[in-house]
Amino acid sequence: MANFVPHFVAGIQGRPFRTPFARLRRQKQSSPTLNVLWAAFNLAMAYELLVRVESFDLRDLHQAIVAGLGALGASLLLAKDSTGP
Repeated sequence: MANFVPHFVAGIQGRPFRTPFARLRRQKQSSPTLNVLWAAFNLAMAYELLVRVESFDLRDLHQAIVAGLGALGASLLLAKDSTGP
């Protein structure tokens, strides 16, 4: 769920950003269009995992906190990874 944000933001700003597909084409970054598509895929997979695979209810405070902490953890890992050497 958290991985949706950086790809979507870069894509709608028209900036290239790295995706897993960039390495396949021997490039460092992917096009803005590919980033928007990758963001949509990430959001769809988050929906599938939260709502369709499990019975996630946003109105249940415990479930919302757990999902929020998971997104926060993933965001912190992404932030650490993007700092570079």
